Amino acid sequence: MAFIRELLIFAEERNTEATILPRELREKDRLLHARNERKTSKRVVIEGRVTLSGDSILREVEKAAKVVKGKKAEKSKEKAPIILSSLKDEEKDSKNELLQSDSKNRR
Repeated sequence: MAFIRELLIFAEERNTEATILPRELREKDRLLHARNERKTSKRVVIEGRVTLSGDSILREVEKAAKVVKGKKAEKSKEKAPIILSSLKDEEKDSKNELLQSDSKNRR
């Protein structure tokens, strides 16, 4: 009797996993596809066009190129500068400050 109950529980767990995992996979794939989808680029502007010789298309492509360059510039600005300092330098600075404050107090 206990063996049958354990088998039922095992089968129910596997059935639940079999229904949940494909749905989670679809949701993840949809999210990744949305991230990789191009929204502002020259390819998007040209897509679906038969003739590419018009002035309006040229202006749109140049505009898209500027947008992409602007995004790249923003990403490079977001990086924080790396500040290299050692504890020895900080200790020297704090000692110098203490010596200066002591000499001022003695005067």
